[in-house]
Amino acid sequence: MNGGSLGRRPGARGAPAPSVGRELRRGLRTPLYRDALALLLNSGVTSLIGVAYWTLAARLTSPEVVGLNAALISAMMALATLSHLGLEGALGGFLPRAGAATGGLVKRAYALATALALAFATAFVVAAPRLSGQLRDLQRPGVAALFVAAVLAWSLFALQDSVLTGLGRAVWVPLENILYSAVKLVLVLALAASLGGYGILVSWIVPAALAVVPVSLAVFQIFIPAHLEAYGTEPARGTHLFRRYVASDGLGMLLAQMNSVLLPILVMEQAGAETAGHFYIPWMLAQSLDLVAVNVGMSLTVQGAHTQDQLPSMFRRVLLRTLALMGLLVAGGIVAAPLVLTLFGAGYATASVEAFRLLLLGSLFRVVITLAICAARAERRPSRVVALHAALTMLVLPLAWRLTPGLGATGAALAWTIGQAAVAVLAVLLVRHLLRGRRPPGRAPFVLVDELSEVS
Repeated sequence: MNGGSLGRRPGARGAPAPSVGRELRRGLRTPLYRDALALLLNSGVTSLIGVAYWTLAARLTSPEVVGLNAALISAMMALATLSHLGLEGALGGFLPRAGAATGGLVKRAYALATALALAFATAFVVAAPRLSGQLRDLQRPGVAALFVAAVLAWSLFALQDSVLTGLGRAVWVPLENILYSAVKLVLVLALAASLGGYGILVSWIVPAALAVVPVSLAVFQIFIPAHLEAYGTEPARGTHLFRRYVASDGLGMLLAQMNSVLLPILVMEQAGAETAGHFYIPWMLAQSLDLVAVNVGMSLTVQGAHTQDQLPSMFRRVLLRTLALMGLLVAGGIVAAPLVLTLFGAGYATASVEAFRLLLLGSLFRVVITLAICAARAERRPSRVVALHAALTMLVLPLAWRLTPGLGATGAALAWTIGQAAVAVLAVLLVRHLLRGRRPPGRAPFVLVDELSEVS
């Protein structure tokens, strides 16, 4: 190039390095990072509000009330997720290229989630009191009806995040969830100590139910038409694979939710509601940190489905940056654990600090597992999702059953962390092709994307 400036790279000798502002703007124009940033903002703000929420709940009620409501909320969220049967990952992977099938896929997802939420919630209120004396209040018609309505409302509310992300509207997720969290915070202040001990559950679900209608209207009246205008309305080939994918991924979600729903209930049954309350507060804080990897992973699934060739480089960048961020958060949390738990009351700072530190440590391993699952969804490899979730279930619950009676909340946390560490090793083995910068051999996982890309 005869030494001309055309041959110089940005940042090379003799050329000015890109400014931080320019790099930030460039990153925001990249869908992977723009959507991930929106979802991380959602996690960060809602997690902070969530800490304030449970601080008020713990201050206004007893550990027994916190433990009971926490167990019901955990069950509610797990059953709602089960009612999706893996739709979260499927919608993120299929909606970006679904073409004319977009509206139909979303409608069927809503209908399936509604039917299954009602069925699962009804089965739970019938079976749970027979399996756990701590949940015998579910035999009361009013409490049973409240729980079924809560599962239905949360199922649709949570599904909307996946729909918005799959439609490329992840920037709306923080607004929806921040408004929800703010209303929830006000309601817990008013209701925590009332409604027969179930004020926490009511305050959790009412704002979610109120958000379902306006967001659903926006999805069907605004976002889906705009998506079709941007990506075309030709019938998409390969969407028949959606049902097969949902069936496979749904098994993975069933296994995953067994941990979420059964672990807090297991602690309550094995060690009592007070210990369950002391476990749930650090559990909630650690789960909030997990949302960092979950939300980044959702963006990885959507963008990886769009550009399969770039998935290895995307995965490596996202993994390293998420681990770095989580490492800082975990280190700070371990040091500040007693101070953080003091916010909820002196009893929590005494009884929950060891459990909190163990759960924080487990969050680092959780990053690897979560991103490996999201990459498997982008590659259309649901068998790997099932394998990772199954391994966690087979390790965590038996360990918690053995350790909780003697160690209480600390035993449950130790079981969780050991399980995460062991399965993280398996996750690394399953994504080693991405870490080496290679797509896996064969075309089978990419058939859907190849077929959809042929639509013109």
